[in-house]
Amino acid sequence: MKKLFTLFTMCLVSIGMMAQTSLVATLTHQGESSEFYGQNALVDAVKASADGDLITLSAGIFSGTTINKSLTIRGNGAEPAEQATVINSKVVLEKSADEDEANHWLNIEGINFNCEVLIPAPRNTTDLNILKDLCMKKCTLKSFSSGEYYPNHVYYGTLKNASFINCRITDSFTIMNESEVAFINSVVRGYKFYAGNGGQTNNPKATMYNSVLITNSDAKSVNYLNSINSVIVVYCSSTKSETYAFPSTFSSTNSIITGFQYSDYGIKFADCYSVNTEWKPMEEVFSTLTDYRNLVMENDYALTESAQAFLGTDGTQVGIYGGAAPYTSTVSYPRFKTFKVADKAVNGKLSVEIATE
Repeated sequence: MKKLFTLFTMCLVSIGMMAQTSLVATLTHQGESSEFYGQNALVDAVKASADGDLITLSAGIFSGTTINKSLTIRGNGAEPAEQATVINSKVVLEKSADEDEANHWLNIEGINFNCEVLIPAPRNTTDLNILKDLCMKKCTLKSFSSGEYYPNHVYYGTLKNASFINCRITDSFTIMNESEVAFINSVVRGYKFYAGNGGQTNNPKATMYNSVLITNSDAKSVNYLNSINSVIVVYCSSTKSETYAFPSTFSSTNSIITGFQYSDYGIKFADCYSVNTEWKPMEEVFSTLTDYRNLVMENDYALTESAQAFLGTDGTQVGIYGGAAPYTSTVSYPRFKTFKVADKAVNGKLSVEIATE
């Protein structure tokens, strides 16, 4: 339900600050709200926050920062562009300083991260900087990766119990070691999941539910992946049969494989776990996307009627619009559709027009 209303105020000092910029970060702490303005509003709000707080961002372009507290951060949506909350410089995600790991979590929704999102390198060989219980919803991310630490061996930041719901990763997704991540009704491009090196235990786990994964190379690049009710687009220009072999660390259930040029040899699932998984040419999978070499991230990834008939384990279609959480970019809370502040006061009053949806 949409509401449109106009606000007037006599407080020219406080609202005059708002008139200078529409970039606002609102920090809510124990029921009390504070506002921060300008491109560094998120930076200032995070500094002033405490574990458990809520930060709400207006539409506009903000500077990135290090987020090292257990926070809920809500943007105005990752799309459309004219209403989106965008962060355009590197964001570092660190665990909270709280000694009780049960209090470690981070919830982020409705933000376009047009930047690198990084789990920082471990500080030493014993503190592996494990970021846990991260939930990102309805976000767009340019890249997500783990930082590296070199003390004779290589150690990487680790992501545990993370979920990406209704998200789009447009460039690359690379994490390491004992990381645990789930993609739910999301689009992931440039997936790499390495075991890492050095003294760490290497047992990564990644699961896709009703998602679309786009690799940046051949089938061998889908290491440590469990695909359920999903579509995997394997980017490969070669017609050699060996490039179609999936690794033993890949498993697939009720999924469609597509993308590369098909040959008489077909697909090799011999070394991996595969149940009800089929290869289909791209023109038989996506209704508006037919060339794996010219992928458009903004595509809606809608399936053809033929592909919709290929059902997942829950009886709904595979891909981002099936399952229990069909893809949508609309945030789960009211957001601003219009936020206009008059340049000048009239008769001592400053007009603010706000529309929410």
